[in-house]
Amino acid sequence: MKPKKLTRREFARALSQGRGAALLHVKEYGDKDKGIKEELLKACLTCLEYDSQLEGGRSVWILYILDLAGDIKEYAGPIKAALEAALSSTSDTTKYALQQLIHLGATLFNRGFGEFQSLLIKFCKHPVVQEEPYVLAEALIDVGAYFGLELVAELFESEKVENWERHLLYEYTCTHLDDKSDIDKFLVEKAKDNQAIAAFIQAVTEEEEKRKNKEVPIRTPTEQLTLSQFMKAIEAEEKPLRYVRTYKQFAKQASPQDLAVIAAKIETESDETRLYFYLYMFADRELPKVSNKVISLLFSKNLNLSRAAQNALSQVKASAVRRVALTLLKDNKQRNKARGIDLLRKNFQPTDLKLVQEALAKFRHAQALHSAAMNAIEIAKEVEDESTVNLLEWIHDATPCSICRHRVIELLIERNRIPFQMLYEAQWDTRQETVNLAITHLAKTQEA
Repeated sequence: MKPKKLTRREFARALSQGRGAALLHVKEYGDKDKGIKEELLKACLTCLEYDSQLEGGRSVWILYILDLAGDIKEYAGPIKAALEAALSSTSDTTKYALQQLIHLGATLFNRGFGEFQSLLIKFCKHPVVQEEPYVLAEALIDVGAYFGLELVAELFESEKVENWERHLLYEYTCTHLDDKSDIDKFLVEKAKDNQAIAAFIQAVTEEEEKRKNKEVPIRTPTEQLTLSQFMKAIEAEEKPLRYVRTYKQFAKQASPQDLAVIAAKIETESDETRLYFYLYMFADRELPKVSNKVISLLFSKNLNLSRAAQNALSQVKASAVRRVALTLLKDNKQRNKARGIDLLRKNFQPTDLKLVQEALAKFRHAQALHSAAMNAIEIAKEVEDESTVNLLEWIHDATPCSICRHRVIELLIERNRIPFQMLYEAQWDTRQETVNLAITHLAKTQEA
């Protein structure tokens, strides 16, 4: 299949999202068209992931694209310059941006760019690395081999590093550096004169023993409250926030009669803290009655209370909820548009599709769009109507989040409505779970 040739704007968007369309464009058309090289450089020097903590890093995916571009030397220089700048100035260096640069530098070293070795070793004294040693650890193994392992052990002496993190790095070393027996021999020998190495060995040994014995942290069983106990806890003078876990367990197992009592209490309660917890009980359980008071709490200046009301009403199918949802969708504020989409979760009708898509198209900020798109995906999960296919396709192309994109692809595959081009491109997505899903599904269809 011949990939679609993207404009600069389309390419920048696909690259930012981590979609396979960006990789396929470079593979087919190179990086010589106006603006493509600039966008690739931006992806190298800036962490474009929407949520770096959850999405897992893009350095390997970016390097694949640079390989396809044909002249990786054009990118190695700017990456080196950015690392040098980060080394000398830490004022605007974020953990995830630095981690991406470091991983790119280590990969370039493995491609023959020897100048990255000494540069990366210097980062051992960087304040971000001293605060978060794992930012540099794997790269030190890649560019420093056994000497890099010594440096890692010294970095990992920090009390902030837990045993499982040391063991994870040990496993990485055994996979990428040498045979386990040779690594163990090196560590034992070095431990005689190096306290950091000795501590590293001890931590790895303790973690292995823990796993061998299948040690599971002991958790205190959650107390199951009665309705009377729950009401007394909420009405007590002491702060009820500490009991949230117990309340959540109560809400899961509460009888319809108990929930009716709590819903009635919402109508008479005036204290905002207690109101919040009463509404909190209906985040995953259906509110027995949609009253004017609960709807009015949607617009409370107390944001916690407002969110609790929204969460409760989003679980209810009712004409009153649908009316307020449609009103919010037409509001000029992006936050209200997102809330309107959420409230349609149980109240969506095919005729609402145009309104939802028009609302989504108005979002200009990634965070607001992500929130609204997540709510729209929940609508699509609830409503197996043909109209939601176009909605899901739009979200796939628009969401900044690779995790949400994966959920969209899953839904479209489940409904046997995924466009071939979308599935084909997903084989080169930045998210490995999406790649595996797409490859598996295409392989099955070809076998059939």
